[in-house]
Amino acid sequence: MSYCTIEHIQEEFNDIKFSDETLVKIDRVSRFIAEASAYIDGSISSLYNVPIDYTSSPQSFLILQSICIDIVVSKIKDITKINKDNSADKAGSGYTKKEYDVKIDKILNRKLLLNDCPLKKEQSIYIETSELEFNSIKW
Repeated sequence: MSYCTIEHIQEEFNDIKFSDETLVKIDRVSRFIAEASAYIDGSISSLYNVPIDYTSSPQSFLILQSICIDIVVSKIKDITKINKDNSADKAGSGYTKKEYDVKIDKILNRKLLLNDCPLKKEQSIYIETSELEFNSIKW
């Protein structure tokens, strides 16, 4: 499952229309999306059951969609040598490679919470046990 679509990526560029005739072809953008989605899933799979879908976890899905778009846009900019100041890019929409990794690190360090996405069973058992111990002290 992918966290974004070619249309999401196309919206990030004003002067580039992806086709079989352009430097970055549609099938290559599709591959970048699949790779970015797999990278995200691999990064957060120690905490969350992946893939995360929009139906059951819309807020979390949109966070991951944003990260996926950032990764793919960054790859395309590397290939086409477009930077933030170029007219082919929407003003302020791009991120550096490190910024999307910072977002993933924040998820892993629980500073950016995927609130509507349940933790993996091992993670939730730890939390439940902690709460149980706290409650037993009260009694």
